[in-house]
Amino acid sequence: MRNSNNILIICRDLKSARRLSSFKPHVHSRYVLASDDPRVHEAAKEYSWIDEICWIEQMESLYNVADDVIYFLKIINNWLESLADARYGIPKELLYWIQHCEGGMTTQRIQDALLLIRSYLHLFDTYHIGSIIIFCHPGMHWENNVLIETAKSRGINVEVIGRFRTSVLVVKIASFLKMVAREPYYTLKFLRFKFRSYFRFGQNKVYDKEIVFQLCSSAYKHVVHIIPLMKALKNRGYNPVSLCWQVSNTDTYLRSKQIRSVELEKFVPISSIWEAPYRVFRTFKVAVVKKNEFLFHSKLQYQSVALGNLLWQSVRYFLLNELTDRYRIMRAAKNYFAIHSPIAIRLWSIVLAEGVILWKSLPKDKKLISFRYYPFHDHFENPYEDKTALQQIDLFLALGKWHKEKLEKDGVLSNKIEIIGQISWEHYHDFRKNYTPNYSRSFLKISLSYSTYIFYDPSAILRGYCSPSEYMNVLTFVLDFAKRNESVALIIKPHPTYTHSILKCLINSYRLKNVFLIEKGRPIDHCLNSADIIITKCSTIGMESMFFEKPVISVLLDREKKFQIYENAAEYVYSIEELNDLLTLLIRDTNYMSQWTARLREKAKVYLDQNFYRTSRLPSELAAEAIDRSILLLNSGAHSLV
Repeated sequence: MRNSNNILIICRDLKSARRLSSFKPHVHSRYVLASDDPRVHEAAKEYSWIDEICWIEQMESLYNVADDVIYFLKIINNWLESLADARYGIPKELLYWIQHCEGGMTTQRIQDALLLIRSYLHLFDTYHIGSIIIFCHPGMHWENNVLIETAKSRGINVEVIGRFRTSVLVVKIASFLKMVAREPYYTLKFLRFKFRSYFRFGQNKVYDKEIVFQLCSSAYKHVVHIIPLMKALKNRGYNPVSLCWQVSNTDTYLRSKQIRSVELEKFVPISSIWEAPYRVFRTFKVAVVKKNEFLFHSKLQYQSVALGNLLWQSVRYFLLNELTDRYRIMRAAKNYFAIHSPIAIRLWSIVLAEGVILWKSLPKDKKLISFRYYPFHDHFENPYEDKTALQQIDLFLALGKWHKEKLEKDGVLSNKIEIIGQISWEHYHDFRKNYTPNYSRSFLKISLSYSTYIFYDPSAILRGYCSPSEYMNVLTFVLDFAKRNESVALIIKPHPTYTHSILKCLINSYRLKNVFLIEKGRPIDHCLNSADIIITKCSTIGMESMFFEKPVISVLLDREKKFQIYENAAEYVYSIEELNDLLTLLIRDTNYMSQWTARLREKAKVYLDQNFYRTSRLPSELAAEAIDRSILLLNSGAHSLV
């Protein structure tokens, strides 16, 4: 039951919290302040008129909304397809949002909206909220819009304070200019690339027995993990090539490793400079005409909250920011395959746009092997996995027996699966032989005088995987723990996709000499080698830690059992209190620490043996042999493509 005197104050950052000092509360009102910034929680304690302080977002996993996300995704994609115009606009095959949630402004936004609505409704119901006051935050305009729309659906009045603040307006203007300027920026970048490419040779040369590795990210982990298999294939007489898209710096790195690399941009026709924007403009015009159809779509509602207006920004972003690239990569891929005839291909992904577009651009009359290998552990249950897309793959290079069984369960034929192990870990064998933990600590400029070294993997704030409140709860705890225990060295390395300033701000505010922030772009090897204890949630870092024989603590504040991906090889904790008790015991009782570490090492060994194929042969060599066999079968006519 709503209480008109119960007022919810949304205060998202410390700067906004300063407005509390000039706020004049009503005598008979009861105020609940909600924030996902712990610094705001501390600042709010100074005001006696605030009755309760809480977090804004619940710690919910993607599994609670995945079915609904897929349902709304189908509705949106059907509407997008209605905009298609193969002759003058964008063709139908490019007008879709991917069935994959791991960031971005499209499908992830559906998931974000649903999780936010659930969090806001939880606040309304828990505290019987009658009205809401929002202190505007420059970077949370969309989140506030979701809150306003949710409140409207429940008849709750909302007052927005500071919506015309200079910082808020600057962010809005900057966001608009960024969207508008994106196309001119990439056009200039493309022209510069075209000019530079005229002075480079060898990219048009056609090689026999070419095997394509599509690469669309310059992240270290994606780049180094393709090199061993490419070298193994080269040793077997093939000509592997990395087909790069918008990763020119990576192209240089691969060449330094004697890996042939081709920048796909070279095959984008000059005409696409004006053709792609023109086609997008034509498609966008149709979208504007049909805008109300989207905004007021009767099926775009979640728990009585209208989603059309909340997702229109994402539709606009998709049309104006993503479609030009999609069109150009399609044209480039078709031009590349008109010249080159690879005998095998490893797509960037079978669900991400770049991989799907490359696959659809292949000439239908050319026979080749499509193979998929897994540079990372695939033990994560993905509710968005498109199992029908698996049928286009001819050869799956599985990590272990469990992985083969999972693929078979997903409908993959047994004769299309070869178990090879984990290619991405090959370099760890030599690394562990060459570098001791103390060497790695010195390499990271960490003193050797600490009694215990803890590595904390903060992951990234991504709703469904790690909510803002979950992220901040664990981060503030580990910093507080380091503050209380000066003999402990706390090593933190941000996720490669990390963009939030809150991590550095919090670390700087503590000013602790025993906290070491490692640059996000650096390899993880020395961090893991340095540590005595690893703290993460459900990252692949956990498996890598086990390979280094480091005990893993998995912190699951959302209590999602499907995130227990390490089976019994990690110590799971479900609250900050549990984590504090465990770490306190470990650093104070050396005997317990020794026994605990030995126990987890033994369990980790069993886990790795069961989940990864481990042999004296290198996984890259086994993979190259499997690909070789598939190619020979194809050439002999015994291999049938699905």
